[in-house]
Amino acid sequence: MKLTKSQVGYVGELYIQYQLALHGVLSRHIGMEGAASFSDLLLENGVFLEVKTSVYSEERFKSSVNESRVGGWGFGKIQRSFADYFVFVLLESDYSVYKTFICKAGEYTSDTWSYRRPTEEQVEAVTKGPTRGESVPNSVFKEDAVSYISKQF
Repeated sequence: MKLTKSQVGYVGELYIQYQLALHGVLSRHIGMEGAASFSDLLLENGVFLEVKTSVYSEERFKSSVNESRVGGWGFGKIQRSFADYFVFVLLESDYSVYKTFICKAGEYTSDTWSYRRPTEEQVEAVTKGPTRGESVPNSVFKEDAVSYISKQF
């Protein structure tokens, strides 16, 4: 089954809300499909989360070294929110969760973010350059968003 972009976003929001509840952090879903909203989730302590969700694509990025395609996830419209934190949910092609990341709003100033994970065949095809291996996010991104939130709040 192929989900729409809105459905993929909703899956990410509900996954984060569910995982937070398992860690004892209560939240309220406040995102509204197709309408402008402040953010997606409101934590019980008043912190707003904007959840961005992307599905893995084997041909998301083009390598500048040899023009081959490289797999990964892409996120856009990051700064169009009033959230305190941005949470990124990386879904596999079957919609299972691969990883989650979190960054504080304002610490990452671009409107887009991407995470690369080439297949083994793609790694072999790219002999040099940044697309050879899996992404290493800069220090403003913390892996495992739910654990980070449950320890901070």
